[in-house]
Amino acid sequence: MSPNPLTSGFDYGNICSMKKQRYRGEILEFVKAYKVEHDYSPSYREIAKAMGIKESGVHRHLHILESEGLITITPGKARSIRVLDHKP
Repeated sequence: MSPNPLTSGFDYGNICSMKKQRYRGEILEFVKAYKVEHDYSPSYREIAKAMGIKESGVHRHLHILESEGLITITPGKARSIRVLDHKP
């Protein structure tokens, strides 16, 4: 019998965090693939449509990716997402 998540100290916050982290990885991969195919970055709307989330969610995830040093975004410039190369 599996433990009851309500009484076993099950960490729902950790699961939510893991899902969000996976989402950011998927967004990053989408941006990379889109840029290879089109030679420019996707719009927030295109990312939202591809990921099935709202544009506000895209903005939040991209802001986190930028704060983690994985991308840069030029403020006020459309389609300016740049994925940073982190090769050793």
